[in-house]
Amino acid sequence: MEEGGIESLIDQNRRKPNLKNRVDSNTESEVVSIATDNPAFGQVRVSNELCKKGIFISPGGVRSV
Repeated sequence: MEEGGIESLIDQNRRKPNLKNRVDSNTESEVVSIATDNPAFGQVRVSNELCKKGIFISPGGVRSV
């Protein structure tokens, strides 16, 4: 506190999100729309349906969204 003041204590324990690991918002919205419209589709099927539309995302990426 003596070196940095109160500002050094405020943001000390907060983790910042790693935005490099996120997909863009358009891809995320497409994944959500297909998954909600077709709840019986698994992550592989959703990935294949998006590949038909030209949006390339892995089944693991679909699962993380």
